[in-house]
Amino acid sequence: MNVGNVGSGGTGVCYGHVGPTPYNTTLITGADTVNAEGLPIANLTAIGICSCGHISMVTTNSTDVIAEGTGVHRVGDSGQSSGTGAYTLISGTTTVNAD
Repeated sequence: MNVGNVGSGGTGVCYGHVGPTPYNTTLITGADTVNAEGLPIANLTAIGICSCGHISMVTTNSTDVIAEGTGVHRVGDSGQSSGTGAYTLISGTTTVNAD
């Protein structure tokens, strides 16, 4: 699975609005010392900004590939918006993979 890094994106549905709201999220933080394709790699608790106005946080990750003590976030892994809606990471690096 390709790993996520700053700029990678996911999609989900946020329930923190009057009705369920589809959203996109873009990761904006990552590991300080581990890069993939020139950008910080996303690891557990990396933060994203959502199109619905909330923030998101990585909640699932690899248990085998570690960056700064926590697993890296991969395409297909999920996160959570602060508006209580999960997302799935759909884009990431093109050359860096993790199991």
